[in-house]
Amino acid sequence: MIDNTTSRGRTLRFLYDGDYEEFREKLLELGETPLPKYIKRGVEPSDKERYQTIFAKNEGAVAAPTAGLHFSKHLMKRLEIKGVDFGELTLHVGLGTFSPVEVEDLSKHKTDSEQIIIPSGTAQLINDAIANKRRICAVGTTVMRAVESSVSASARLNSHFIGPIQSNKVSVIAQHAHWVHSIDREKVAMKLNKALESEGKKIHALIQVNIDHEESKSGILPEETIDFANKIITHYPNLIIEGLMFMPKINASKKDKIETMNKIVHLQKSLLSELPSCTHMSLGTSDDFEESILKGSTMLRIGESLLGK
Repeated sequence: MIDNTTSRGRTLRFLYDGDYEEFREKLLELGETPLPKYIKRGVEPSDKERYQTIFAKNEGAVAAPTAGLHFSKHLMKRLEIKGVDFGELTLHVGLGTFSPVEVEDLSKHKTDSEQIIIPSGTAQLINDAIANKRRICAVGTTVMRAVESSVSASARLNSHFIGPIQSNKVSVIAQHAHWVHSIDREKVAMKLNKALESEGKKIHALIQVNIDHEESKSGILPEETIDFANKIITHYPNLIIEGLMFMPKINASKKDKIETMNKIVHLQKSLLSELPSCTHMSLGTSDDFEESILKGSTMLRIGESLLGK
Protein backbone atom coordinates (compact mmCIF):
# COMPACT_ATOMS: atom_id res chain seq x y z
CA MET A 1 0.00 0.00 0.00
CA ILE A 2 1.67 3.23 -1.16
CA ASP A 3 -1.01 5.90 -0.68
CA ASN A 4 -4.51 6.81 0.48
CA THR A 5 -7.05 8.07 -2.06
CA THR A 6 -9.28 11.10 -1.55
CA SER A 7 -12.35 8.86 -1.17
CA ARG A 8 -10.83 6.81 1.69
CA GLY A 9 -9.55 4.07 -0.56
CA ARG A 10 -6.02 2.74 -0.97
CA THR A 11 -3.49 2.80 -3.79
CA LEU A 12 -1.69 -0.53 -4.13
CA ARG A 13 1.51 -1.39 -5.96
CA PHE A 14 1.95 -4.97 -7.13
CA LEU A 15 5.32 -6.64 -7.70
CA TYR A 16 4.94 -9.56 -10.05
CA ASP A 17 7.60 -11.76 -11.62
CA GLY A 18 6.10 -12.23 -15.08
CA ASP A 19 4.75 -10.40 -18.11
CA TYR A 20 1.68 -8.18 -18.22
CA GLU A 21 -0.69 -10.83 -19.62
CA GLU A 22 0.21 -13.26 -16.82
CA PHE A 23 -0.26 -10.53 -14.23
CA ARG A 24 -3.62 -9.54 -15.75
CA GLU A 25 -4.83 -13.15 -15.62
CA LYS A 26 -3.77 -13.36 -11.97
CA LEU A 27 -5.76 -10.19 -11.15
CA LEU A 28 -8.83 -11.62 -12.88
CA GLU A 29 -8.39 -14.82 -10.89
CA LEU A 30 -8.10 -12.99 -7.55
CA GLY A 31 -10.75 -10.33 -8.20
CA GLU A 32 -14.43 -10.43 -9.01
CA THR A 33 -16.95 -8.38 -10.96
CA PRO A 34 -17.80 -5.24 -8.91
CA LEU A 35 -21.57 -5.52 -8.84
CA PRO A 36 -23.38 -2.49 -7.39
CA LYS A 37 -24.86 -2.79 -3.90
CA TYR A 38 -28.46 -2.81 -5.13
CA ILE A 39 -27.92 -6.22 -6.76
CA LYS A 40 -28.72 -8.35 -3.72
CA ARG A 41 -26.85 -11.54 -4.52
CA GLY A 42 -23.35 -12.89 -4.81
CA VAL A 43 -21.19 -12.60 -7.91
CA GLU A 44 -21.71 -15.28 -10.54
CA PRO A 45 -19.31 -16.27 -13.37
CA SER A 46 -21.76 -15.03 -16.02
CA ASP A 47 -21.59 -11.50 -14.56
CA LYS A 48 -18.19 -11.01 -16.23
CA GLU A 49 -19.98 -10.80 -19.60
CA ARG A 50 -23.49 -9.74 -18.53
CA TYR A 51 -22.41 -6.74 -16.42
CA GLN A 52 -21.16 -4.91 -19.53
CA THR A 53 -22.72 -2.72 -22.18
CA ILE A 54 -22.59 -4.08 -25.73
CA PHE A 55 -20.42 -1.10 -26.71
CA ALA A 56 -17.81 -1.60 -23.95
CA LYS A 57 -14.29 -1.61 -25.46
CA ASN A 58 -11.54 -0.27 -23.19
CA GLU A 59 -10.52 -1.71 -19.83
CA GLY A 60 -10.17 0.71 -16.94
CA ALA A 61 -13.53 1.33 -15.22
CA VAL A 62 -14.54 -0.21 -11.89
CA ALA A 63 -18.26 -0.15 -12.74
CA ALA A 64 -20.43 -0.36 -15.85
CA PRO A 65 -22.53 2.62 -17.00
CA THR A 66 -25.78 0.98 -15.96
CA ALA A 67 -28.08 3.22 -18.02
CA GLY A 68 -26.72 1.54 -21.15
CA LEU A 69 -27.01 -2.06 -20.00
CA HIS A 70 -30.39 -2.58 -21.66
CA PHE A 71 -29.13 -1.58 -25.12
CA SER A 72 -28.99 -4.45 -27.59
CA LYS A 73 -27.66 -4.65 -31.15
CA HIS A 74 -31.25 -4.94 -32.34
CA LEU A 75 -32.32 -1.78 -30.47
CA MET A 76 -29.33 0.20 -31.75
CA LYS A 77 -30.05 -0.88 -35.32
CA ARG A 78 -33.66 0.27 -34.98
CA LEU A 79 -32.45 3.67 -33.72
CA GLU A 80 -29.97 3.91 -36.58
CA ILE A 81 -32.75 3.23 -39.11
CA LYS A 82 -34.74 6.09 -37.54
CA GLY A 83 -31.82 8.45 -38.24
CA VAL A 84 -30.19 8.51 -34.80
CA ASP A 85 -26.43 9.18 -34.88
CA PHE A 86 -24.21 7.57 -32.25
CA GLY A 87 -21.10 9.05 -30.67
CA GLU A 88 -18.90 7.05 -28.32
CA LEU A 89 -16.67 8.22 -25.49
CA THR A 90 -14.73 6.56 -22.70
CA LEU A 91 -15.02 7.37 -19.01
CA HIS A 92 -12.99 5.12 -16.76
CA VAL A 93 -15.41 5.16 -13.83
CA GLY A 94 -13.51 5.38 -10.53
CA LEU A 95 -14.20 4.15 -7.02
CA GLY A 96 -15.67 7.54 -6.18
CA THR A 97 -18.85 6.48 -7.98
CA PHE A 98 -19.63 4.30 -4.94
CA SER A 99 -18.94 7.07 -2.40
CA PRO A 100 -22.03 8.59 -0.79
CA VAL A 101 -22.18 12.37 -0.31
CA GLU A 102 -21.91 12.84 3.46
CA VAL A 103 -21.40 16.62 3.72
CA GLU A 104 -23.80 19.57 3.52
CA ASP A 105 -21.32 21.69 1.56
CA LEU A 106 -20.79 19.88 -1.78
CA SER A 107 -17.44 21.63 -2.29
CA LYS A 108 -16.14 19.57 0.67
CA HIS A 109 -17.09 16.26 -0.96
CA LYS A 110 -13.94 14.35 -1.92
CA THR A 111 -13.82 11.89 -4.77
CA ASP A 112 -11.21 10.26 -6.96
CA SER A 113 -10.32 11.56 -10.40
CA GLU A 114 -11.55 9.76 -13.51
CA GLN A 115 -10.02 9.60 -16.97
CA ILE A 116 -12.24 10.90 -19.79
CA ILE A 117 -11.51 10.29 -23.48
CA ILE A 118 -13.77 12.01 -26.02
CA PRO A 119 -12.69 11.33 -29.63
CA SER A 120 -12.69 14.32 -31.96
CA GLY A 121 -15.38 12.65 -34.08
CA THR A 122 -17.73 12.47 -31.10
CA ALA A 123 -16.98 16.06 -30.11
CA GLN A 124 -17.70 17.22 -33.68
CA LEU A 125 -20.92 15.21 -33.79
CA ILE A 126 -22.15 16.89 -30.60
CA ASN A 127 -21.03 20.36 -31.67
CA ASP A 128 -22.77 19.99 -35.04
CA ALA A 129 -25.96 18.88 -33.27
CA ILE A 130 -25.83 21.95 -31.03
CA ALA A 131 -25.29 24.22 -34.04
CA ASN A 132 -28.24 22.65 -35.87
CA LYS A 133 -30.45 22.66 -32.74
CA ARG A 134 -30.84 18.90 -32.73
CA ARG A 135 -31.51 16.90 -29.59
CA ILE A 136 -28.57 15.31 -27.79
CA CYS A 137 -29.28 12.36 -25.53
CA ALA A 138 -26.64 11.30 -23.00
CA VAL A 139 -27.11 7.64 -22.08
CA GLY A 140 -26.88 7.93 -18.30
CA THR A 141 -25.10 10.13 -15.79
CA THR A 142 -21.75 8.57 -16.69
CA VAL A 143 -21.90 10.05 -20.18
CA MET A 144 -23.48 13.25 -18.88
CA ARG A 145 -20.68 14.03 -16.43
CA ALA A 146 -18.03 13.22 -19.05
CA VAL A 147 -19.62 15.64 -21.50
CA GLU A 148 -20.43 18.38 -18.97
CA SER A 149 -16.86 18.24 -17.60
CA SER A 150 -15.50 18.89 -21.11
CA VAL A 151 -17.67 21.79 -22.29
CA SER A 152 -15.83 25.03 -22.98
CA ALA A 153 -17.02 28.54 -22.19
CA SER A 154 -18.40 28.70 -25.73
CA ALA A 155 -20.82 25.85 -24.88
CA ARG A 156 -18.99 23.50 -27.22
CA LEU A 157 -16.95 20.35 -26.69
CA ASN A 158 -13.24 20.99 -27.13
CA SER A 159 -10.55 18.43 -26.32
CA HIS A 160 -7.51 20.10 -24.75
CA PHE A 161 -4.14 18.36 -24.49
CA ILE A 162 -2.16 19.64 -21.51
CA GLY A 163 1.27 18.28 -20.67
CA PRO A 164 4.61 17.38 -22.26
CA ILE A 165 4.27 16.27 -25.88
CA GLN A 166 6.21 13.08 -26.52
CA SER A 167 6.88 11.71 -30.00
CA ASN A 168 4.62 8.70 -29.44
CA LYS A 169 1.70 10.99 -28.50
CA VAL A 170 1.77 13.22 -31.56
CA SER A 171 -0.52 11.12 -33.77
CA VAL A 172 -3.06 10.69 -30.94
CA ILE A 173 -3.09 14.43 -30.27
CA ALA A 174 -3.55 15.14 -33.97
CA GLN A 175 -6.51 12.74 -34.13
CA HIS A 176 -8.39 13.77 -30.99
CA ALA A 177 -7.40 17.22 -29.67
CA HIS A 178 -8.79 20.62 -30.64
CA TRP A 179 -6.27 22.51 -28.49
CA VAL A 180 -2.74 21.80 -27.36
CA HIS A 181 -1.29 23.85 -24.52
CA SER A 182 2.38 22.95 -24.63
CA ILE A 183 4.26 23.77 -27.84
CA ASP A 184 7.66 24.08 -26.18
CA ARG A 185 10.14 23.44 -29.04
CA GLU A 186 10.29 23.47 -32.81
CA LYS A 187 10.76 19.70 -33.11
CA VAL A 188 7.35 19.16 -31.48
CA ALA A 189 5.73 21.75 -33.76
CA MET A 190 7.20 20.09 -36.86
CA LYS A 191 6.03 16.57 -35.93
CA LEU A 192 2.58 17.73 -34.86
CA ASN A 193 2.15 19.80 -38.02
CA LYS A 194 3.01 16.75 -40.14
CA ALA A 195 0.57 14.53 -38.22
CA LEU A 196 -2.17 17.16 -38.58
CA GLU A 197 -1.54 17.33 -42.31
CA SER A 198 -2.17 13.57 -42.52
CA GLU A 199 -5.44 14.07 -40.62
CA GLY A 200 -6.47 17.00 -42.81
CA LYS A 201 -7.09 19.29 -39.85
CA LYS A 202 -5.70 22.23 -37.90
CA ILE A 203 -5.32 22.62 -34.15
CA HIS A 204 -5.34 25.61 -31.79
CA ALA A 205 -2.07 25.91 -29.89
CA LEU A 206 -0.44 27.79 -27.03
CA ILE A 207 3.29 28.36 -26.75
CA GLN A 208 4.71 27.17 -23.44
CA VAL A 209 7.02 29.83 -22.04
CA ASN A 210 9.84 29.25 -19.56
CA ILE A 211 9.37 32.72 -18.14
CA ASP A 212 11.90 32.39 -15.28
CA HIS A 213 14.65 30.57 -17.25
CA GLU A 214 14.34 27.48 -15.05
CA GLU A 215 16.81 24.77 -16.11
CA SER A 216 14.45 21.98 -14.99
CA LYS A 217 11.57 23.24 -17.14
CA SER A 218 10.92 23.03 -20.84
CA GLY A 219 9.55 25.97 -22.77
CA ILE A 220 10.52 28.87 -24.99
CA LEU A 221 12.55 31.62 -23.32
CA PRO A 222 10.66 34.93 -23.11
CA GLU A 223 13.14 36.83 -25.28
CA GLU A 224 12.71 34.19 -28.03
CA THR A 225 8.93 33.83 -27.85
CA ILE A 226 7.83 36.36 -30.50
CA ASP A 227 10.33 35.07 -33.07
CA PHE A 228 9.26 31.49 -32.27
CA ALA A 229 5.58 32.38 -32.75
CA ASN A 230 6.31 33.94 -36.14
CA LYS A 231 8.30 30.88 -37.19
CA ILE A 232 5.43 28.55 -36.26
CA ILE A 233 2.94 30.66 -38.21
CA THR A 234 5.23 30.76 -41.26
CA HIS A 235 6.44 27.16 -41.40
CA TYR A 236 3.79 25.08 -39.59
CA PRO A 237 0.41 26.29 -40.83
CA ASN A 238 -1.63 23.50 -39.22
CA LEU A 239 -0.86 24.99 -35.80
CA ILE A 240 -3.03 28.03 -35.06
CA ILE A 241 -1.09 29.99 -32.45
CA GLU A 242 -3.57 31.50 -29.99
CA GLY A 243 -1.37 32.73 -27.15
CA LEU A 244 0.86 31.70 -24.26
CA MET A 245 0.93 29.17 -21.43
CA PHE A 246 3.25 28.86 -18.49
CA MET A 247 3.63 26.52 -15.54
CA PRO A 248 4.22 28.23 -12.16
CA LYS A 249 6.81 26.99 -9.72
CA ILE A 250 5.21 24.30 -7.58
CA ASN A 251 6.41 25.57 -4.20
CA ALA A 252 6.49 29.29 -4.98
CA SER A 253 4.82 31.74 -2.63
CA LYS A 254 1.73 33.61 -3.74
CA LYS A 255 3.79 36.78 -4.06
CA ASP A 256 6.34 35.08 -6.32
CA LYS A 257 3.57 33.58 -8.48
CA ILE A 258 1.99 37.01 -8.95
CA GLU A 259 5.36 38.49 -9.94
CA THR A 260 5.79 35.72 -12.51
CA MET A 261 2.26 36.29 -13.81
CA ASN A 262 3.11 39.98 -14.27
CA LYS A 263 6.04 38.94 -16.48
CA ILE A 264 3.89 36.71 -18.67
CA VAL A 265 1.21 39.44 -18.95
CA HIS A 266 3.88 41.89 -20.13
CA LEU A 267 5.14 39.35 -22.67
CA GLN A 268 1.58 38.72 -23.85
CA LYS A 269 1.11 42.45 -24.54
CA SER A 270 4.31 42.48 -26.62
CA LEU A 271 3.10 39.43 -28.54
CA LEU A 272 -0.30 41.03 -29.18
CA SER A 273 1.33 44.13 -30.66
CA GLU A 274 2.81 41.94 -33.43
CA LEU A 275 0.22 39.14 -33.60
CA PRO A 276 -3.23 40.53 -32.66
CA SER A 277 -4.86 37.09 -32.91
CA CYS A 278 -2.84 35.74 -29.95
CA THR A 279 -5.38 36.71 -27.32
CA HIS A 280 -5.24 33.73 -24.97
CA MET A 281 -3.28 33.15 -21.78
CA SER A 282 -3.29 29.93 -19.78
CA LEU A 283 -1.93 30.90 -16.37
CA GLY A 284 -3.94 29.40 -13.59
CA THR A 285 -3.97 26.10 -11.75
CA SER A 286 -6.11 24.94 -8.84
CA ASP A 287 -3.75 26.69 -6.41
CA ASP A 288 -3.78 30.14 -7.99
CA PHE A 289 -6.72 30.43 -10.39
CA GLU A 290 -8.24 33.47 -8.63
CA GLU A 291 -5.05 35.49 -9.07
CA SER A 292 -4.82 34.24 -12.66
CA ILE A 293 -8.31 35.50 -13.49
CA LEU A 294 -7.43 38.92 -12.09
CA LYS A 295 -4.34 38.98 -14.31
CA GLY A 296 -6.42 38.28 -17.41
CA SER A 297 -6.00 34.52 -17.87
CA THR A 298 -8.50 33.23 -20.44
CA MET A 299 -7.90 29.56 -19.59
CA LEU A 300 -7.56 27.77 -16.25
CA ARG A 301 -6.10 24.33 -15.54
CA ILE A 302 -8.17 23.33 -12.51
CA GLY A 303 -8.68 19.61 -12.98
CA GLU A 304 -7.53 18.89 -9.43
CA SER A 305 -10.23 21.16 -7.97
CA LEU A 306 -12.94 19.62 -10.15
CA LEU A 307 -11.94 15.96 -10.25
CA GLY A 308 -9.54 15.37 -7.33
CA LYS A 309 -5.88 14.41 -7.33
